[in-house]
Amino acid sequence: MTYISARSLIAGLGFTLVAASALAQTSVPPQGAGPHGSMHRQHQAAAKGSSEGPMGQIPQAVIDQLALAPAQQAQFDTAQAARKELQATKQSLRAEQRKAMQEQLTKDIVDPRAVMAQQKTMRTTIDAKMDAVQQKWLAFWDGLSTPQKTTLSNYMKSKHAAQTQKKPAAAKG
Repeated sequence: MTYISARSLIAGLGFTLVAASALAQTSVPPQGAGPHGSMHRQHQAAAKGSSEGPMGQIPQAVIDQLALAPAQQAQFDTAQAARKELQATKQSLRAEQRKAMQEQLTKDIVDPRAVMAQQKTMRTTIDAKMDAVQQKWLAFWDGLSTPQKTTLSNYMKSKHAAQTQKKPAAAKG
């Protein structure tokens, strides 16, 4: 299944699957890869004053439309804090992986088993943290009323439609 098909499926199935898609984006960039992709989008989101959850940027206008009750706002804040903690963990693990790879590259013979074991440990750690983040986002989702879920679903659908329109143009360039 292609990345575009997976994204279409995720958007069509709703919030919980969109949260799961974040797991697919936890892979470590290749050695020497610079800051781009989801990290770049997060910085853009922060600059625009919006929040980014497992489903992508949530503009402040959408959050305002939800008119969250205090308990809902607390769940949202908890999910956001967990997401930030996950991002910090991923950054730390990537730094550890770069260091381990540098150590391997100084040896006469690189040990691919050691590299793979380190990557597996990293994936296991990220998977566990991602599960915790997803549960917090699902708790937030479950605490929303039907009209709030509709508002958030409509936002996700419009965002997906905008991304789908951008993809063919980006592929040509």
